[in-house]
Amino acid sequence: MSSPDLLGYSDEIDVLVVGAGMAGCSAAIAAKRTGARVLLIEKSNYPGGNATRAMVAPWQSYHACVANLDGSLPKQVIGGIAQEFVDDLVSIGASTGHITDPIGFAGSITPVDPDRLKLYLVGKLEAEGVPLALGTEYNTGFSVTARQIVDASGNASATRGLGAEYITPGNPQPMTWMFTMTGVDYCAVREQQLQHPDQFVLHPAFASLPEEHIAVSGFFDLVRDATARGDWTLPRDRLLFFSTPNPGEVLINTTRIAADHPNPHAEGLRQIQELVRFLPEHVPGFANTRLGRIADVVGQRESYRLEGTARLGVADITSGSVFPDAIARGCYPVDIHGASSSVLETDEVGGHGWYDIPLGAILSRDHGNLLAAGRCISADREGFASARVLPIAMATGQAAGMVAAWRALGEKVDTSACLSLVSLV
Repeated sequence: MSSPDLLGYSDEIDVLVVGAGMAGCSAAIAAKRTGARVLLIEKSNYPGGNATRAMVAPWQSYHACVANLDGSLPKQVIGGIAQEFVDDLVSIGASTGHITDPIGFAGSITPVDPDRLKLYLVGKLEAEGVPLALGTEYNTGFSVTARQIVDASGNASATRGLGAEYITPGNPQPMTWMFTMTGVDYCAVREQQLQHPDQFVLHPAFASLPEEHIAVSGFFDLVRDATARGDWTLPRDRLLFFSTPNPGEVLINTTRIAADHPNPHAEGLRQIQELVRFLPEHVPGFANTRLGRIADVVGQRESYRLEGTARLGVADITSGSVFPDAIARGCYPVDIHGASSSVLETDEVGGHGWYDIPLGAILSRDHGNLLAAGRCISADREGFASARVLPIAMATGQAAGMVAAWRALGEKVDTSACLSLVSLV
């Protein structure tokens, strides 16, 4: 197990970042570049958080939440370190880069290989001079003190450990256990979408989108009929899967496990086993497929988060709110999965297809040296259901790292400078 003391930190540092997911990595790099002494800790044995451990992909969305009728990418909203990661991953073949979302739900999707992402992040943090302590969990006995703490843990573990105010989710969204299937015939899947568009959710310009990538939300009748026969027992009305950067591979995002399930891992494995049997037997394009890999952990959509000096709310998303102290922007719809059913609640992003995230959403209401990033930011249920996705998490991470560094160094917090680095609009 790594220890902060082994990394040379036994006294006070400027910024401690708790959690080396994509938000935490962004925060640590940003704080370091701003001139702070930084330490990044992670309870797992590798960085990346949900993007690696839970295999959450594709990343969505970096682009405005609109669907251009010609199939082109909408205006890019999120830049900064989040875009830097993508540029680097594309250069090593670990990502395809941004593509128009074939489902038309988000402005774009960005396929990423989770295993190559792990290795990339270790090298990136080292190159940036950010010390990374793996196998290290924050608690009240932590030996390192910090002028500022960024909680990027995904479940507000630092916030709760410090006794700061936090938000407890009510009726939290279900969990998903991601896995891959290999040997998929993309052409056969796409042909089904072209021939039976009523059975899928599709971008209005779907027919003109590149053929080498697929994204599927549908096969509605197939699932309905299988449910009636007893061949489908998942609380879902559709199949949801996406191609990855690896040819013939798709990432399956179809399992749904209630957040309060008494035995979630057993239920998740049961659902995966059912899908691994069902897909080759019933779904066009899957006849010669086999199981690829199963994510290391069950993906959790919703958990504890900081109580900030402001809360991001549903009205901010649906109206495309503008704040004078914005530190980042988001561009993903409100996306709430039913806790124990196939119900899917959505709300579109208003305005130009993006919204501001105010400074108060990352600042603790009652703890003067605590900030939040990623899934720990202050938001109501609906606001969180938009801001929880990875590109927005990285954007708030970069912002939190910069603000924490300025505060630790006694410098003025310049939200306009922060926004200009994090956002492209």
